[in-house]
Amino acid sequence: MLDHPGPVLSYAWPTDATQKANAWQSRGSSVNTNQAADSFPLMSTLLVDDADIDAGWPRLDGTSDYTTVERQETLDAHARADWDASRAPVTIPEVEVRLGANVTPALLGATVRLRIRDLWWPDTLDARYRVVGMSIQPPERGRPETARLYLEVP
Repeated sequence: MLDHPGPVLSYAWPTDATQKANAWQSRGSSVNTNQAADSFPLMSTLLVDDADIDAGWPRLDGTSDYTTVERQETLDAHARADWDASRAPVTIPEVEVRLGANVTPALLGATVRLRIRDLWWPDTLDARYRVVGMSIQPPERGRPETARLYLEVP
């Protein structure tokens, strides 16, 4: 269990939008069976989130390929599923903790319970996360040895 205030010295909740897409189109198999004619792939309908763009996000295009899909309905379903999965930016919580008895490098891959109560979380954040990354800072004069833990929802 990691508490703030307590062994958690600081935390950050950065948002990563590198995988976000508010416009999506998928490409399927070629529907042409005549090798002498020009061939074009089956394309899904273009999905665009106009509300997201109106809210100030730039248009972020996403694509996916399904080279074995030959039916329009199936390709549109794949495109919708991919688009839904990429709609929201990903948040990767980071916490800086003091290394000690219950906080060791062995936490990598483990699930931890994080409790934070401060001005940002007045009703207390109480959630479980999996530790997916770690960087350790050696002790300095007047500062203990600390680690930055990168977390994901299990």
